[in-house]
Amino acid sequence: MKENHSNIKMFNNTIEYELNSKVVCSIDNDHIIYLVKLPVFTDDKYKLYLLQSVPIIRGTEYVTIIPQNRFILVDKYYNISYSTNKICYRTNDNQYYCNQEQLCKGISKCSQNIIKHNSLSECKFTKILIEDPYVSRISETGHIVIATQNESIVEDKRPEGNILTRVKGAWIIQPSLDEISVNNIPIQKVNSIEGTLRVPLIPSEEISKLKTHPLELNLKDYSSIPKIDEHWPFLLSNDINVDYDYLHFIISPLYIIIIITALIFGLLYIIKKRRKPNAQIITQPMSSPLQFFIPTDQCSKK
Repeated sequence: MKENHSNIKMFNNTIEYELNSKVVCSIDNDHIIYLVKLPVFTDDKYKLYLLQSVPIIRGTEYVTIIPQNRFILVDKYYNISYSTNKICYRTNDNQYYCNQEQLCKGISKCSQNIIKHNSLSECKFTKILIEDPYVSRISETGHIVIATQNESIVEDKRPEGNILTRVKGAWIIQPSLDEISVNNIPIQKVNSIEGTLRVPLIPSEEISKLKTHPLELNLKDYSSIPKIDEHWPFLLSNDINVDYDYLHFIISPLYIIIIITALIFGLLYIIKKRRKPNAQIITQPMSSPLQFFIPTDQCSKK
């Protein structure tokens, strides 16, 4: 590897590191070129946040705020560094790494004000058409979001007996081992997903919380929910530190097989052309968080 990457941190799991590396072979005239792309990391650590929009009720309509990018990377000085719409890869150590090609520099003013100042001053509400009641599961966390203008019944099936709760407005159900149904329609069993983003509700006034077993129900009367312009309907995740141990670069049997196979095909091609090749191996880092360029059309700010 290059000397300026000697202090790079990598996966502490060789197999996992290997699966996220790429080897590309190409031929340029009488040269066989091997391009090895390796995920590399700097010492910088980021906190990973999730912005999740949910439907809320304004009068007789459903509205929401749609974030430009759902996943936000914040450095240790609480500066918002990058954003992306694709979930970063989760390692077996319940940590994350983000591919630089998926990251945008900075975020929209709306998302920035929400995270830093809990303000909607730069945000735009979007009217949406959804079924009533609206029931959706946040795949990254296991939470269930319910929005209804008419009274609906949520059934929480517990070992000690079922609990029926009448809800109206916007609600969120935390992940649990309970079986949940809405208006007698079962919802897939909701389990906490270890290592994924956790999403506590901030603030709780706009969307009521329905806590499931083993916690007690904490209900709020629909009429007590304040006006929409007083709070923001976003879920903000807990932060997750991304940390990696040093890993010595090891050429594994899989790499050897790939290289040998590529050499065989390359030699056959060269023999066919009756030329003697000059093989070159080029290594290139795949992820260097502080050195990249993103076209403005992919990361435009609103």
